[in-house]
Amino acid sequence: MRFFLLSGHYRSPINFSRDLMEQAKNGLARMRNAKSNLKHLIGAGAAGITEEEENKFKALEAYRDKFVTAMEDDLNTADAISAVFELIKDINTDVKDGASKEFAQKCLDLLTELTDVLGILQDKEDAGDGVDEELQKLIDERQAARKAKDFKRADEIRDMLKAQGIILEDTPQGIKITRI
Repeated sequence: MRFFLLSGHYRSPINFSRDLMEQAKNGLARMRNAKSNLKHLIGAGAAGITEEEENKFKALEAYRDKFVTAMEDDLNTADAISAVFELIKDINTDVKDGASKEFAQKCLDLLTELTDVLGILQDKEDAGDGVDEELQKLIDERQAARKAKDFKRADEIRDMLKAQGIILEDTPQGIKITRI
């Protein structure tokens, strides 16, 4: 709801149509996916930022100026969110598998800086990025069950975690954990 309200210009009338609410939901999901992908790349990335990545990041920092300009323009949150989406588009283009951890971290920090101003993307996922011991045991047990081709048990564990608000996604780089 917050994202929906921030997406519209403050002088525009509010229209709570199903389509607009769905668009807001999809926009927020796109932002969450970008944040999640960056976190994953931080864990799987190479060490040491390259000169090319430094140059790309300097170009990405221009979106901070665009964001600030929009917010200084009578708190134009619609334009500020537009700057965030442009940033995400370029991050998705520039930060790929094989990117350095430092580059992915800088991009995540910039994205977080901008979204925190608007109070979006602050969810359960941010409350604790670490994996507690009990959760890690379940993940390890699920991996062992998958390796032993005991898919019934692996699915049971996956469903138990999902009931707790934890989604596991198997990727070529390893398990990606998302808290919902």
